[in-house]
This record gives sequence, C-alpha cells and structure tokens, in this order.
Amino acid sequence: MKRFTSTPFKILLSLLFLVLSILVLEGASSAFLSWQLATAKPKHPQRFHCEHDPLLGWINIPDLHVEDHFGKDIHLTINSQRIRGERDYTPAKAPGTFRIICTGDSFTMGSGVSDGATYPAQLEALAPSIETINMGLAGYGVGQAYLWYKRDGLQFQADALVLSVIGDDFYRMRADGNVTDNPKPELALVDGQVEVLNEPVPTPLGDFTGRKILERLWKKSALGRYGLTLGIDVRRRRRPPTQEGFAPVAEAIFKELKQISDERDQTFLFCYLPTLGEVEAGRASLYATWLEPLLNRLEIPSLSLLPAFMDLTPDQRNTHYLRDGHYSALGQALVAERLLAFLREHDPGAPR
Repeated sequence: MKRFTSTPFKILLSLLFLVLSILVLEGASSAFLSWQLATAKPKHPQRFHCEHDPLLGWINIPDLHVEDHFGKDIHLTINSQRIRGERDYTPAKAPGTFRIICTGDSFTMGSGVSDGATYPAQLEALAPSIETINMGLAGYGVGQAYLWYKRDGLQFQADALVLSVIGDDFYRMRADGNVTDNPKPELALVDGQVEVLNEPVPTPLGDFTGRKILERLWKKSALGRYGLTLGIDVRRRRRPPTQEGFAPVAEAIFKELKQISDERDQTFLFCYLPTLGEVEAGRASLYATWLEPLLNRLEIPSLSLLPAFMDLTPDQRNTHYLRDGHYSALGQALVAERLLAFLREHDPGAPR
C-alpha cells in the first residue's frame, strides 16, 4: 500500500487526471463548435476566391465570378488582373478620365456587399469621369497592400492613389498579427529600405516552424477555437504603436508611396476607416495619437471618417454596418461621398 501513496504515484495520478480532463473539455468544446460551425458562415470567405501568392501570401483568383458569395444576390466578381470588378483595366487611362487606385483590406474590397456597392464602385457613380481600380483584399495588412500596389498597381496610370485602412491593418504587420491561417510576408527595414524577410512566402502546408506548428495546433483545437469565442487569445498583447516594430516600417511605406506618387504626378491620400467599436467609443486612439501626427509630419493629406460615422444615429449605424462589422452598401456610400469631397479639396483636377 505504501507504494500507491508515494509522491511519484500521486504526481502520475494528477497528470492522468489532467489529461483526462483536457480530453473531456476538448470533446465537449468540439461538439459545441461543430454545431456553431455548421450554422455559421465561414469567418474568412476570401478562402473561396483566393490562392497562394509567393510575395503577398494570398491573392484573388483571376476570372472568377461567385454567385451569392456574401448572401442572396450579393455576388463577387474578380477580373483577369485579380482585381475586384467586372472589367479589365488598360495601363493608360482614357482621355478625360480621372483614375483612382484604391488600396486596402476587406473594407475597400467590399466584404459583404455586391460589386457595384463597394466605395470604389460608388465613387464612379458620383462622377461619370471617375474610374476606380479596387486593389483591396480581405485580411491584408498595410504591408501587403503596399506590396501588391508596387508589384501590380504601378502598371496603371492614375491621378490619385488612396490607401484606406482600419487600425488592425497595422497590427497585421506583426508576425503574430495574421487574421487568417495563411502565411503572410514579414516586412522589416534593411538599410533603410522595406524588405520582405520570408520571400517566397511559404504555402499553408509549407510553413512548418516549431512556433507555427504549436500555434496551429492550438488554433485548430476545439479548446483554442472555443477560447477565442470567449475572448481568450494567446497572441502577444498590443502595445502603443510607437513601441511596435511595425511603426518604422509603416513610416517608410508612407514615405515611399508619397515619393512614387510625386514622381508619377498623382495625388496620394490616406483614409482612416473607423470600426463600429471605435464609433461607439467615440475615439480612434491609434489614429489620434500616432497616425495623424505622423502623416501631418510627412505632409500626406489624411482623412479620418470617424466623425462622419459618429454623426449617425444609433439606428443609422445599424444600417451602415453589417453584422460582421464591415460596411453595408450605405456605409460604403458614405465613404465614397466623403472621400470624393476630400479629394476635391486636395486635387484641383478632381471631377466637380
């Protein structure tokens, strides 16, 4: 009997109990999440219209039309140039056309709305001479938007370049800031220049570092997924932007995009898109404390749409935001209207 009450035996018994407890929790969580996943839409619908890209991590599949992608009669169309839209674009703009290249994430791409309801498409509806190229893509951070424009966007002659972001797009530049399961480019300053450290970006099946394996095991486990639904996230906590590694890289990106725009005789504008949480809180700390002073110092015109969305009544906010937090067609229309007015202030050639 003595051996069964020894300290090693107690430790072993405790470990067995811990393992059994985890298995029970894993099974219960798995059953609950299976029901949730069966009744919910995919969290990242871009998985169904994107493929791997060795520079960007993922990119739109060309020549793709997905009926009812975001819901009934809400279709998604990708042209042969991997850009959201129903037509292709010539490198040179047509005479009398004011062309705007819009870069950003899912808010620019128009997640949740039809092809004609994105703010780039609605900009065209506001003035017949405007032509927009929608280079927004779901899940992209500032670095990916910058890389895509440099690789594929420079072929297009344009009058204006607009970078529109939400605050999360900067934190997506961190190694642990990915909102998808796909590997993404990791950017850093090398001798003052923005460089991709992991090009070619690994495929989802080829990214097998120890840390990534552990992250995926946790994220794929039922406990990990259920923990996220409760707000439990094992990723490194966010710090003020000036203490984050992305701050100097973002500044270098802004400087380069401004230089490119000056050399190409196009206007470069920055647009901050507020989330519903920021509107309800009445503040966008990242923009107010870091972004706006930085952009002012770099002499880059910047527009925050936080005041415009805060002016909406609670009922109007419900019609301007979708349930997943993206802008509805009405929210996209508000962006288009305010962005065009801001563009007219800073570019005398913008359509009146």
